[in-house]
Amino acid sequence: MPTRPPRLRPLLLAVGLLPLAVAGVELGVRAADSYSGGALSRPPCPTSYTVPSPLARHALSAFGHVIDRDPDTGATHEVSLNSLGLRGGEAAMPKPIGVRRVLLLGDEATFAAGLPEEETFAGRLVPALSAAAARATPGASAEVINAAIPGDCPLLSVLRLRRLGALQPDLILLCVRPSDLAEDARYRRDLLTDEDGRPVACPHPAVAGGELTTKAPTPAWWRDSLAVRLAGRALAGPDRCPLTGEPLAPAVDPLSGGPQAALAAEQALTPLTDLTRMADGLGVRAALVLLPDGPGGGSAGNSAAVRLILDAAAAAELRAYNAALVLAGTAHGDGGNAGPATGPFLTKRGALTRAGHARLAEALAEFLLSAPPADPVGGAPDGGAAVGGAPTG
Repeated sequence: MPTRPPRLRPLLLAVGLLPLAVAGVELGVRAADSYSGGALSRPPCPTSYTVPSPLARHALSAFGHVIDRDPDTGATHEVSLNSLGLRGGEAAMPKPIGVRRVLLLGDEATFAAGLPEEETFAGRLVPALSAAAARATPGASAEVINAAIPGDCPLLSVLRLRRLGALQPDLILLCVRPSDLAEDARYRRDLLTDEDGRPVACPHPAVAGGELTTKAPTPAWWRDSLAVRLAGRALAGPDRCPLTGEPLAPAVDPLSGGPQAALAAEQALTPLTDLTRMADGLGVRAALVLLPDGPGGGSAGNSAAVRLILDAAAAAELRAYNAALVLAGTAHGDGGNAGPATGPFLTKRGALTRAGHARLAEALAEFLLSAPPADPVGGAPDGGAAVGGAPTG
């Protein structure tokens, strides 16, 4: 009976043990991730779940899913997306008669992938606004469509209005954070404008000639492997997202001082004027909501970035609400490990907790429903609130 040459036995043994070794590494990494409260499996950058877009740099896939960590417990939470690539259920088009619709724009802080829809500030706004709408017009109700996309800044959010106008919003709320100034500097290098210098699109570099340059699909086990993801982070280095290739550092820090930084800051806030113009074109109101980047410090109401944003909103004739003043304070620990807390509204990483979302919804409802009649966001012509007046369905 023929036998295999002895020199092949070590090779066959190594090949046979390789899958076991890979599985052992994966199990070890996942055990370490569980022990650390999910620190290893958190998305390496906000755009980890996005796909390249020819309009606004990146987008979320229609009927896709986004997975993130609960800001209070650290448990995994999955968000399902609708046909527009937005979180939440399908939005009726055309808008039903009797519905007052609020369109919410922003980044991952507004998207809030770690919480169920009804526990985000977008979901918590609905009862208060619906009650106000019903008081003004019996049978009327309100909707809040969360059109935030992780990794967005005002430039990208305003560009998305080009395809979201069909939702027929009555009010557009743009949520902005101080870090958006730096994100604009990262994306603006790919901006396309019309003859008047107005933004038309900011396509992802992977989109060439209006078409996406795709690579061969990767196996599901490769995409889902935590060990592979960690290796990708190490190979990509600190300057790029290993999953999307997006640069993580801006071309220039708008708050670093000097003429170049001043120009970058000014450019980062020009979309606020574009928002006013587009809202006027749609015949709707618009407002700005300033969210904090993190607990306390420069995220509160007196930082240079906050002052720049509020001044730009005033120049663009946008009514603005500084939610950083309401939410800033000492954070509690991530993953449910309570630290020395005086305010449970933000985690150490700057994410809104459940209490933070509840407090923000309460404050925003008061802000919207107390708007004066002549305000660009405020009341209806009869003195009703922005979302409490007669529906325009």
